[in-house]
Amino acid sequence: MPGRIRFGVYELDRDAMELRKHGVPIRLQEQPFRVLAMLAERPGEIITREQLQERIWGNTFVDFDQSLNKAVNRLREALNDNAGTPHYVETVPRRGYRFIAPVAEIPATEAPAPPSPATGAPARQQRPGRRLVWVAALLAAFALGVGTLWLVRSPAKPPAAPSNPIPLSTYPGNQGRPSFSPDGNQVAFAWGGEKQNNTDIYVKMIGANGPPLRLTTDAAPDWDPAWSPDGRFIAFLRYLPTGKTAVLLMPAIGGLERKVTEISSISGRPAWSTDGSWLALSERDSETEPFALSLLSVDTGEKRRLTSPPKQSIGDFDPAFSPDGRSLAFSRSIDAQSLFLSDLYQLPLSEGWKPAGEPRQITFGNQGAEDPAWTADGREIVYSAGSMVRRGLWRIAVLGHGASRAEPQRLPDVEDDVSQPAISRSGHRLAYVHWLRHTSIWRMAAPSLEGKGLRSLNQPTPLISSTRNDETPQFSPDGRKIAFTSTRSGSLEVWVCDADGSNAVQVTSFGGPGVTTPRWSPDGGRIAFDSNAAGEFDIYVVGASGGRPQRMTTNPANDGNPSWSHDGRWIYFDSARTGQQQVWKMSANGGEAVQVTKDGGYAPLESPDGKFLYYTKALLSTSLWKIPIEGGEASKVLEGLSYYPNVAIVGSGIYFIPTRHATRPSIQFLNFATNNISSIATFEKAPAEGLAVSPSGESILYTMVQQSGNELMLVENLR
Repeated sequence: MPGRIRFGVYELDRDAMELRKHGVPIRLQEQPFRVLAMLAERPGEIITREQLQERIWGNTFVDFDQSLNKAVNRLREALNDNAGTPHYVETVPRRGYRFIAPVAEIPATEAPAPPSPATGAPARQQRPGRRLVWVAALLAAFALGVGTLWLVRSPAKPPAAPSNPIPLSTYPGNQGRPSFSPDGNQVAFAWGGEKQNNTDIYVKMIGANGPPLRLTTDAAPDWDPAWSPDGRFIAFLRYLPTGKTAVLLMPAIGGLERKVTEISSISGRPAWSTDGSWLALSERDSETEPFALSLLSVDTGEKRRLTSPPKQSIGDFDPAFSPDGRSLAFSRSIDAQSLFLSDLYQLPLSEGWKPAGEPRQITFGNQGAEDPAWTADGREIVYSAGSMVRRGLWRIAVLGHGASRAEPQRLPDVEDDVSQPAISRSGHRLAYVHWLRHTSIWRMAAPSLEGKGLRSLNQPTPLISSTRNDETPQFSPDGRKIAFTSTRSGSLEVWVCDADGSNAVQVTSFGGPGVTTPRWSPDGGRIAFDSNAAGEFDIYVVGASGGRPQRMTTNPANDGNPSWSHDGRWIYFDSARTGQQQVWKMSANGGEAVQVTKDGGYAPLESPDGKFLYYTKALLSTSLWKIPIEGGEASKVLEGLSYYPNVAIVGSGIYFIPTRHATRPSIQFLNFATNNISSIATFEKAPAEGLAVSPSGESILYTMVQQSGNELMLVENLR
């Protein structure tokens, strides 16, 4: 066993025979200390009474049972533990004891924690003599006067300023969904492991070196851990091969899992009620319904519906109970298929965890607010907001009903590309996920139309690259320029460069709002795109050389994903202005929009010959459809499109990036003449957003993820 270990707020120094709390030594006799050392040496294991007798009492002739019971009672007193609801020492009836708290080794180079100023080291108690009583009284009176004067004249010591963010975990691959233990000294999270071959639940002691404790080992991916209020269990989700999701509980130190229920469709982490009897979940019964919040009993599996979001919305996500249990914060996305167009809401709760009214909106503007986390005093909520590629952490005061709208404040010193904040109930700690993602635009040769294989450019090469993200490329109609989006200026903007990737020029300068889907006009003079610069997403047009963008739509609904008709007269786009996302078109000079589709549609693209309009049924993992421009029935063209920008329509067929399953990522081609799909390229790394073919048909541009992963970050003294 290591010489020094840490569990919760305690340190055990085996060599010095000392137990400390917050650095302050706790008086503990030899036998209780040796019992603690033996139990902590093998956390999670049952140590039998016989093993304890042999190692600690040996052959000494004593009433062993009475001595052991007395030692364990004194140990529990020292740890402020309870036999009925233990946090550290658990009694296993008729067998022995088990240490149930996670244990971390303290490196030899780490100095013992100094005594807490609030508590100080315990002083020896001496009974004063009679002749010193009057001296003590005078000193006490003097101290009272001085203390009163100090309170009047001395300003209160301000709380410590929040520390700069520091890495909490920097393991390879993806780490996500941090959840603090009740004492704030440990964090549960999901991680793919050293080999990145399966996502499991892990626990890390803050400040301890060495690998984290792995809790789950099932072959199915485990995600979204949530620590119970009493610290004994961690709830998490397991994505089953059947397509369902299991909600499970596991002891925080590891052990046997218990399945609470299986759910057909669930999104996001469960949230514990403050009494530990319920889990709040985001779920839905079918794909035609929005996600709604429900309560799940951890004991009986009973479920209760909490919210009823609008039917045409994506729904409600990210539930979080307030510390007093009287409110439930959550994120509501009212625009179908657009998770990054959402705001926070607050649902009042009455006794029995029942809704006490309608949800009240907290944030406004559809800025992608999600992942609410209450501060320990329940007065504020910290959350993530922003575009898909530029998200930050914000805090907002939670006001009562009827109060004026609170203004959110950006958390200083927290970088971009962050999400999933978690706040400890004690210790004033904040953890969050920092996303590490770098994309660039690559070029490869397209297959010869004569079927003679690849052209001379037969190896993919990077074309547009920087230290920031570059993606969604589109060739100009003459093939001499490329429009793309990039964060190289610090925010996502539209850029234009030469066809060889040189001479990149920034075209838009919104400085923060999202900007997506640049598309060239047929004459190459203008670029259409969408942005939420005015709050909702709207269609904009800007000159190819820059200038002031012209806002083309002002409908309160979100309008996005524009493209031009082949003759330049129309701009197509999708909008939810009727309550369901449909394809619309408007004059390229502005004016009233006309609805085109009736059965739902996104991301419209006209065929090169102007005879058909293609569109998708969703933004992610979707199908591609077409409808005659002159009118007629819609028909499905292909299934399994990964993402709406990952399709390029040419005269002879359709290039697309399919949804990745068991095979390697690839670019595939649907041949109109044969109706066959063939793979033209495969990749080790996953392509990202954007696919384009040059007007000559010789080159293909695609976006490649050069680096992908994330890390957990920690901020101390969050006030």
